[in-house]
Amino acid sequence: MPTPSLVDLDYDNIREELKSFMKNQTEFTDYDFDGSGLGVLLDVLAYNTQMNALMAHLTLNESFLNTSQVRSNVVSHAQLLGYVPRSGISASVELDVVVTGTSVSASALTIPRGTTFNGTINNVTYAFVVLSSVTANKSLTNTYSFTNIPVYEGTIRTERINVDGLVDFQKFELNSSAIDTTSIGVKVYDNATATIGDAYTKYVDIAESGSDSKVFFLQENVFGRYDVYFGDGRIGKKPANGSVVEVSYVETAGGVANNITSMSINGELDSISNIATTFSSGFTATTGGASLESIESIKYNSPLVNATQDRAVSANDYKTLLLANFTELSDVSVWGGEQASPPTYGKVFVTPSLVSGNLPTQSFKSAIISYLSTKNIGSILPEIVDPEYTYLQLFAGVKYDNNNTTKTAGELESLVRGIITTYNNTSLKAFGGVLRHSNLLSQIDNVDDGIVSSVIKPTMYKAFTPNPTQTTTYTILFPSKLYLASDTEFSIDSTEFLIDGIAAKLGDEPITGSVTSRRVFFYNALTQSKLQSYSDVGTIDSTTGIITINSIKFDSTNAITVYVTPDAFDIAPKFNQLLQIIPSDVTVTMSLDSISTNGQSGVSNFETFTRL
Repeated sequence: MPTPSLVDLDYDNIREELKSFMKNQTEFTDYDFDGSGLGVLLDVLAYNTQMNALMAHLTLNESFLNTSQVRSNVVSHAQLLGYVPRSGISASVELDVVVTGTSVSASALTIPRGTTFNGTINNVTYAFVVLSSVTANKSLTNTYSFTNIPVYEGTIRTERINVDGLVDFQKFELNSSAIDTTSIGVKVYDNATATIGDAYTKYVDIAESGSDSKVFFLQENVFGRYDVYFGDGRIGKKPANGSVVEVSYVETAGGVANNITSMSINGELDSISNIATTFSSGFTATTGGASLESIESIKYNSPLVNATQDRAVSANDYKTLLLANFTELSDVSVWGGEQASPPTYGKVFVTPSLVSGNLPTQSFKSAIISYLSTKNIGSILPEIVDPEYTYLQLFAGVKYDNNNTTKTAGELESLVRGIITTYNNTSLKAFGGVLRHSNLLSQIDNVDDGIVSSVIKPTMYKAFTPNPTQTTTYTILFPSKLYLASDTEFSIDSTEFLIDGIAAKLGDEPITGSVTSRRVFFYNALTQSKLQSYSDVGTIDSTTGIITINSIKFDSTNAITVYVTPDAFDIAPKFNQLLQIIPSDVTVTMSLDSISTNGQSGVSNFETFTRL
């Protein structure tokens, strides 16, 4: 008998091995295995062998988290690590609502729980619901003003289930698989006619869950739905026989309701229809919606969250827990106060980067602080720090040989721009993303055989908003040492601004005896002459990357953009700093490489790109 292959699951190969074996048996010397009845038997044997081998293979794979493919098995393995996969999450936003009544309107008006607002995107309308009632008093102008009302996409559902005391560890399966589990509220009533129930909270920590603790547990079951269950009287209070469990939750459409930019109320309030709805300050669109956590995400997150033991101790613990629980986050930077300058002991600093690219709102910061208060060491205080973006203008000079490519200069330029955009999205948008000069150049050089060489010249810029109402000091921090120009050139540039009614710009000059600092002054943008009243307004510290403008009162609030050149080819942001390249800030110059194209005769016409 031929040696069988123990890893080959192909049906045809299995059948050929069986046929080869039977042909070597003397009992079947003259049989035609392809045309006889034995051919049918071979088909059955091959099919059965393949199915058994495949079943054994899949069964073994499904026994481990890393190789499982069936969601229910992946979820089961994750639960052994104490990880509950994230449900779908409702998109949300905060609203300001102004209701205009009349002189006979009530002195106070309430927007009750369950009030809905409608928003539309991609020609589909989604309902956003108020989860907690809010009340406002009538003003002298007969208006009611509501501010920062959080609303969540979806529909409120309520289920009531009877407790059967004869069933140990009774689990209550909820009837929807599209639940936002962060919205689940649980109450337990003594009986079906009771009107006042005990509120139960989701289990967080065994150290805080005694025999009388009113907590509930939550898990995703094999059918993709959610089970709510309670303690056994030792860890968590056990509801009495005959009591009634009431579960309310929001059923959501997930991430499809993100990026809605306007809303209106669905109906009236106390018979008043004159209702104006706008997004609260800091909000430009709905965000935070997400689909059910994917299988790959569960595989990635569950071991990491298990390693944290649901505690925030190290920087990686903070990052892992926040990314696993806040879908609005694209990345998180965490550092201890001892690393700050100056050191601030007893604090941990957290900078969230949002998927939307917006700065985090105060309510979102509060949600993070509230969450971390249950996870971090009590003596350590978390503090949220906004991300600081440094933008890059890039000049890309590219030499190409048209003998080695069928593409035009314009097509090659598009490829180069695509490489820069991809590099920005994959390498720079996360904290710790470093602009690695040689890495980017190698990607540009390898994008097409026609590209001979390339150079990249970055300029960094940041903007600040002046305060025209009072004298203020401004500090602008760049994530790199700064290049200092010659005595006759500026190391700094800026957009125009108004000072004492004059259109001015930033300039700088050497400071006697210093090789790392320069003096900042204002000059007339029209005449190019220094303004004597502002001949010494600050400094450039090239070592720290800090530009300081001292005690200035500008004329307007128009943002002022400051441009500098990094001293190094690589730019490495730290802590809460992020680099970003906006496509419109990229200039690509294509130049025919005369030497590669014409050989030695092209040397006389060859020109290099300048250093600055």
